[in-house]
Amino acid sequence: KPSKDRNPTWNEEFKFECDNILEPIKVRVWNERHNAWGKLTQAFTSEGDTFLGQKVIEPMTLGAARSIWYTLGKRTPDNIVSGAINLEVSSVVSGEFLIAPYHTMYSLLHEQLFLYQHIKQKEELAPLRNKLNKDGNIPPVFQSDTQAIVDAFALRYAIEPQYRLMVHMKLLVDHSTILPQTYFVLNHVVNLIKDDFLQQAAEQNSILGIGLRKIMQTIFTTCSFGRNEFIKSLDKLLTQLRMELQQYRVIYPVNEEDSLKEFASNCELIGTVLTLKEHLLGEAPSRSEIIRSSMKECIQQTFDDIVQQNIPEGYEGHPGLNKDKEPFEFYYYMLDGMEVVENEDRQVYQPLIPKPTNFILGDMVAIEMWELFTTLIQDLFQEEENLKVFEPIEAIRLFTSVKNYYQDRITPLYKKGVTPDLQFPYWFEPAIKFWIEDFQNKHLVIVNNGWDADKQKTFEPLNKQTYSASAFDMIDYFHTG
Repeated sequence: KPSKDRNPTWNEEFKFECDNILEPIKVRVWNERHNAWGKLTQAFTSEGDTFLGQKVIEPMTLGAARSIWYTLGKRTPDNIVSGAINLEVSSVVSGEFLIAPYHTMYSLLHEQLFLYQHIKQKEELAPLRNKLNKDGNIPPVFQSDTQAIVDAFALRYAIEPQYRLMVHMKLLVDHSTILPQTYFVLNHVVNLIKDDFLQQAAEQNSILGIGLRKIMQTIFTTCSFGRNEFIKSLDKLLTQLRMELQQYRVIYPVNEEDSLKEFASNCELIGTVLTLKEHLLGEAPSRSEIIRSSMKECIQQTFDDIVQQNIPEGYEGHPGLNKDKEPFEFYYYMLDGMEVVENEDRQVYQPLIPKPTNFILGDMVAIEMWELFTTLIQDLFQEEENLKVFEPIEAIRLFTSVKNYYQDRITPLYKKGVTPDLQFPYWFEPAIKFWIEDFQNKHLVIVNNGWDADKQKTFEPLNKQTYSASAFDMIDYFHTG
């Protein structure tokens, strides 16, 4: 009917047969002319109406039925077109007994092939490329002829690339603990899913102009895989990544190159997952904060491991007061172990964490280790009995080692404003007082004994000294030493 509405709504349904699924669907939009010239032109050319534009739709990109805006394009270079059309397009294969939805059948097929190839045959995961193919198809997710099977099924039943990637991601997440180098591949898969969402949203936003994020969230809500199911897989993956970082020194040993590569992939994948969640949900926690908090727990566990390694089996007393060991041997070993851990984290793990981050791993290790060491030693000399286990001079030697560690490892952090308060001299105050008293008492006894010995042996003073040569030598020795 004639209408001056520039935003018409048809609400019409069309069904047609398509013999070749590879042949694209062409949707053309016309403005019907209801005048004599239009009728005359139509009688002779079949194109009496005004061509407004067309959209070529690849059946492979359809998937489940959902409302999509398509920008109208030109048919020939001379066409002047503008506007867009909103369509809800879906496909059904006729003449076949449908035992389950096509997407469900594809998921089962993909899963069985995945389990056979990677779990039973133990074939390596396919190294996916970073970008979708130009034809809209996904990069190969299998390394053998198995890929042809899933491609043929997806082509026949119009399973969209996004759905296929989500199915593959879920399988990788569910079996990541038993497959090697999973996080490297997962990072590419999640990036491909993100890029697919962004590509769809960009096309829609060029028409609607309401913002990429809002459109992405709308597309995500109607995706074939299921919004809640996909978020569940992302959350499971994120939890798993965090748990492994909480044990990164055990799961990713410092001397195993392949494990360190997976550690780097773990940290990078956390950022990729959080970026996707932020696009789809509108918010997500900071990547740096998740990595920092997870690795902090590992540092605490590492410190506990160093403690246990330096306590003899069956020993139940204070670890630093074991009389069967060298004086305060436990604390010297602790300082050595803390230094080794900090060096490894600075030199090996820290360069593998993607930038930017709001923390420096080496600094965090130094502070955490020092604070934990504080809890072990700060009350050591508060009990008088502990002062008498070893010679007082041994406490002074320990004090010197702690002081050197603090100056080498903690003092440089003052410039960065992240160092704790200077507390360690107060821990040793009772020990230093005890050492001074012991020093004075012992040396006074020695001098007195020397004086008595001089008198018994009738030593005479030398030169103008007012006391014997032996007593003077002792006093001079202790004074200068």
